[in-house]
Amino acid sequence: MVATLMAMTRAWPLGFDQASSVRGDLRAVAAGGQHPSSQIAELDGAVEALKTIIAGIDGNSLLPAVPTIVSDLKRIDTAWTALQQQIDRDCG
Repeated sequence: MVATLMAMTRAWPLGFDQASSVRGDLRAVAAGGQHPSSQIAELDGAVEALKTIIAGIDGNSLLPAVPTIVSDLKRIDTAWTALQQQIDRDCG
């Protein structure tokens, strides 16, 4: 499970500071009606869920939180992939 977590964190290239900036940019795009806001909202929700779980972790809660972290990372990956595919179709 740890190997999966490490692989997924490498797949998500942005730190939370950068992700927050990207999230703001994506919200602006969604508000402008240029791309499906539901996909952007799903990505935003997934990132927020991950931030919430990570913020609540301390030395005693890391191991029990790993399955939730992995699930949140998978959700981010799925949402990001769907958004990329939609952008590719729209801008193709």
